[in-house]
Amino acid sequence: MLYFFDTSALVKRYHAEEGTPTVLECFHDPHNLIVICNLSITELIAAVQKLFVRGQLTKEAAEAVRGHLMLDFL
Repeated sequence: MLYFFDTSALVKRYHAEEGTPTVLECFHDPHNLIVICNLSITELIAAVQKLFVRGQLTKEAAEAVRGHLMLDFL
């Protein structure tokens, strides 16, 4: 199955919120192809920073998410 994920959907992969289980199911099925816009990478990093500034992520958690992001996008 082919899925196009916008930034709001991608955030759910890295930060638990409503919709996270559905997004994770899509990523865990090896038959699925996930497509994103290049701009989503920048937007996702900004979203993680916003969660950190709001106090919803610790500094360590934000760094871990950014690290996970980089590994995923390699």
